[in-house]
Amino acid sequence: MTGEIKLETSLSQKRKGGFPLKCFLHDKDRLVFVFKNIYFEKDQWDFDKNLPKTNRKDILFVKTKRNLLENLLFEHSIGKKKTLKQVKNQLLGIEKKIINESDISFYDFSQQEIDKLRSLGKDGTADIYLTSINQLKALKPTLLLSDIESHIFEDFKTIRLMKGNKKNTIHKYISVFKALYNKACRHYKIQNTDNPFQDVFKGITVKKNRTKKKNVSKETIKLLESITGLSSGQERALDIWLLEFYLGGQDLYDIYYLKKEFISNGRAYFQRGKLDDDGYQFDLKIFDKAQKIIDKYLDTKTAYVFPWRKNQAGYKTFRRNMQRDLQKIQNNWNAIAEDKEKLTGLSQQKIIIEPLGGILANKVARHSFATIAKRLFIPEKLIMELQGHEIEGINSVYSDTYTENVRDEHHQKIIY
Repeated sequence: MTGEIKLETSLSQKRKGGFPLKCFLHDKDRLVFVFKNIYFEKDQWDFDKNLPKTNRKDILFVKTKRNLLENLLFEHSIGKKKTLKQVKNQLLGIEKKIINESDISFYDFSQQEIDKLRSLGKDGTADIYLTSINQLKALKPTLLLSDIESHIFEDFKTIRLMKGNKKNTIHKYISVFKALYNKACRHYKIQNTDNPFQDVFKGITVKKNRTKKKNVSKETIKLLESITGLSSGQERALDIWLLEFYLGGQDLYDIYYLKKEFISNGRAYFQRGKLDDDGYQFDLKIFDKAQKIIDKYLDTKTAYVFPWRKNQAGYKTFRRNMQRDLQKIQNNWNAIAEDKEKLTGLSQQKIIIEPLGGILANKVARHSFATIAKRLFIPEKLIMELQGHEIEGINSVYSDTYTENVRDEHHQKIIY
């Protein structure tokens, strides 16, 4: 299956508002449809980029639909077959109607989600999901979505406690079941009127750990920015770690796979969650610190911002090498600082992970961004917007609690 979203400029298609935005799908058959009430004049459209020229909301809308189309075509190509009509309905946001949910296997759906996680390089989470599902299969070898009731999880809890499992282990298992069940309900548009997880967590509630997330101070950020004389691998690792921090603490995966089409007018557009699963799209200003790193490694030949191998093996190797190099930087710097302290008797600045020590891992960039923001007394909701957390009550990719200027102003305070 192939597909393309573009402006239809045939004179016969001209309407009062301009030319329509159309999607062209091809498989054995052909399907063409318009995005309702989306029109542009020719001078409003950049035909080289195949995007609107200036309106940020229109650019975001078109990019979102194109990215969703790309994901659907990829899924189709790896065996998750779709009809042209199914692709059309998902692009137009038309709800799927399941007449008989008794045909849906909870385990089949769970395996699809596990496969998705592995395709994204999230093997750790996939392993947790798989282990949890296998524990449930030992109790219920087959399980349809329509058969899920609270007594199943009550029985599961009782049996696991009798086997000597710790409460927090059982809590994690059931949390996975709940997450997969809720995702299945959203995916198949099923109204969850009877909550099968109500009161299931009683007796295995885990107190939230209030220990701070691992982070570094703003002083340590300044130190990291000043380090020179590194090997090429270590320099790249530190640059990308700092880029994660400069861009709101974005995940390495999102930086690694960032496409040029998602950089526009000095802003980077990111997606938290999946586009076809109510993901939340947001944007950040690219300040000079971030732009220098982007320019340093920019790939001029492909659609991606960075040139590194764009497959699961390539990403895993990059992530592993990056973590190794970051740890070398931290260990070497701290060793030199300790030697200077012994020679001079004066305290030297080290790369310290707060609050209890640790290694300079990728997640530290994200937690550092949030911690520094809190120390600057920046409102929590504003921090959430900068980091791409969907805020309750915001149900549109176009809606923001804070204006762009306000977000940019506070973003700059955090990273400078």
